[in-house]
Amino acid sequence: MSSEKTILLLTPSAAEQTQTEALAATLAAQGRRVEQLMIEGNYERVLDALAGAVVPVVVK
Repeated sequence: MSSEKTILLLTPSAAEQTQTEALAATLAAQGRRVEQLMIEGNYERVLDALAGAVVPVVVK
């Protein structure tokens, strides 16, 4: 099992979604594990995800 952390891309709202998609595609192309979540309206899911082995990145 790999100990590499997943990059958790957090998008504050739908307005930033395009930027997050582009960054996720670039990171995935480099072989990184990427998960995406929108913060707005998903606060519990975001907190649960942050409890895992992730590197959080907020895309603005």
